[in-house]
Amino acid sequence: MWSFNKIANLVNEWLSQRMSPTWVTVIEMVITGILIISLFAVLGLVLVIMERKVSAWIQIRLGPNRVGPKGMFQSLADTIKLMVKEGMTPTHADKFLFNLAPFIAMMVAMLLMAPLAFAKNFQMWNLNIGVLYITSISSVSVISVLIAG
Repeated sequence: MWSFNKIANLVNEWLSQRMSPTWVTVIEMVITGILIISLFAVLGLVLVIMERKVSAWIQIRLGPNRVGPKGMFQSLADTIKLMVKEGMTPTHADKFLFNLAPFIAMMVAMLLMAPLAFAKNFQMWNLNIGVLYITSISSVSVISVLIAG
């Protein structure tokens, strides 16, 4: 299990000298949350680029090598394309539930990161019932897929 005890202790001591214990805890949680979300955002970008490169190599095509240096801005171009696209809701669909589905999917992703962000001493996993938690929370994402479908 990874542990960042030295960094956590330095940050805790520095904050404890300047603030009350309540604010120290809140600020440590915010810092850890931002770090975890940033890690997953960067990891997502890197894995998307890697997946696109490998699939282009398998399919013997140029693939995402056109946007930016060696295709590094392809994810940014895809994001802009998705933001500009017109959102369409099927005619006979329940508009509220159809539009709620992406939010449920994002909430599931954030809930899966929750035990990481608030573990003691920045540990990467400190949850006694981790497998049960991951299984139960990730199964909720199926509901969002069914609602959107």
